[in-house]
Formats: sequence, C-alpha cells, structure tokens
Amino acid sequence: MGARFGATVPVASTVARMTGLIAWQHTFGETPTANLAFAGGTPFTIAGLPIAEDALQLQAGVALSLSRRATLEFAYSGQIASGSQDHGLTARLGLRF
Repeated sequence: MGARFGATVPVASTVARMTGLIAWQHTFGETPTANLAFAGGTPFTIAGLPIAEDALQLQAGVALSLSRRATLEFAYSGQIASGSQDHGLTARLGLRF
C-alpha cells in the first residue's frame, strides 16, 4: 500500500521532472523456495533470502533536461525493515542521437 507522485518543475532555463514513492510492504509466508531440476537430473531445492515481514519502501528521483537530446537523472531507492536495510543511489546521463 502506498502513494506515488510526480511533478514537472521549471528550473532556470530547463525543466526538472521529480518523482517519488512511499509505500508499506507486507509479506505473507516463509523464506521463498524453488524446486528445480536440470533435464534428466535429480531435483533440488533453492532457498532465497528471508524477506522482512513489514518494510517501508522509499524512492525519489529527479531528471533534468540539459538539452533536447541530453538528460541527467539522479535517484534514490530504499527499503527499511526491522533488522535490515537496503539503500541505493543511481546517476545517469542519457544522450539521444
């Protein structure tokens, strides 16, 4: 459950597109598992990492139009739960030709 937002804002002689998300994530069940097998092989089970039962999801980003063909973007994404955290930052320069 959550909310997303987005807005376009004039900045100096360019335009900035701002986006964001805030959400609550609730997980049902146990550690994810998958039963797999290679063709003709013995089946085996792969267990994933335990998933936090309740977590706060956060995302925020801004994209600046540098010109008609160039865009500079910065973004943050995070997941915060009891006993675990995951944070990420990205930057991207996009050129269209």
